[in-house]
Amino acid sequence: MEADQYFRIWGLLSDDLTDNRDITNSRPLLAHYTTMQVVESFLLNRQLWLSNPLNMNDHQEVQFGIHAAVNQLSQSRSLRRAFLNYDVYAAFINEINSLYNLYGTTEVKDLFVACFSEHDQRDFPDGKLSMWRGYGDFGDGAAIVFDTAKIELAAKSPFILSEVSYMSNQERHGAIRNKVWQLAEIVSSEEITMDNFSGLAHAFFRRVVLSAVFTKHGGFAEEREWRLAYFPLNDENGSFRSLIDYHHGPTGPEPKMKLTVEGRKGEPSLGLNINETVEAIIIGPRVSSPLNEHAAKTMLTKLKREELIPKLMTSSIPFRK
Repeated sequence: MEADQYFRIWGLLSDDLTDNRDITNSRPLLAHYTTMQVVESFLLNRQLWLSNPLNMNDHQEVQFGIHAAVNQLSQSRSLRRAFLNYDVYAAFINEINSLYNLYGTTEVKDLFVACFSEHDQRDFPDGKLSMWRGYGDFGDGAAIVFDTAKIELAAKSPFILSEVSYMSNQERHGAIRNKVWQLAEIVSSEEITMDNFSGLAHAFFRRVVLSAVFTKHGGFAEEREWRLAYFPLNDENGSFRSLIDYHHGPTGPEPKMKLTVEGRKGEPSLGLNINETVEAIIIGPRVSSPLNEHAAKTMLTKLKREELIPKLMTSSIPFRK
């Protein structure tokens, strides 16, 4: 498939993305709830660790979206009718199935995500109790609050920073069905042959993965989640692949992307200034005594992050295990 046709089709498949809030049209505060050890490591090593979606708590959400899309695609009569040549249709479906079968051993292993919760003035200085319970070391951790107004991603960056859409299973099936109908319209208007069906399959599957990464069940809506996702196919020069690493987790070695946030000259990074981008560091409600706060200030001093001391806060939620 010629590049201009591929990008035209990709644009059509992605036209609904303009309705989403992302770093290009919205600049919220975003909180990353984690452990105190991770906060220390972040400030010391200038790294934000991204996880593989299959190792995340809601990994089934990602798998659900991809599985449902592939199923609907193979069962769609409108898509079958849109292909004038059955052999081309069969080859297209086989290519989709191949991409799906290889997904777990190819692209997904180099797909990484970091999760944040949208933060506003109502969340200062305490944070959200549900987030402390779920992600902030059950109240013993901390939340790093980032000001996205200080974050700029390059036009061709392999990273996407966007809010998560919350849908019921029924709504997700409906959205996928609409996307398959749109694909059928594209097939009817484009000349899809044995020479270019593969490009169409790759564009559609790539769009399916994008939706799956940024969609969750409506039961999680109170988290108001945003995600920073690394898509290897968008990393044209492979600039950030050197940051793919590993970590020995509770279930064995896990893939991680150790993303440099504040980079030195010549190294791949987001190019941020941590002291400016961090709006606040909130100490969790179970470790927010004056002694804990004093120790946290000592940590910032030792790490040569004194500029962050005025941004240190303590949560006053009366939370006990």
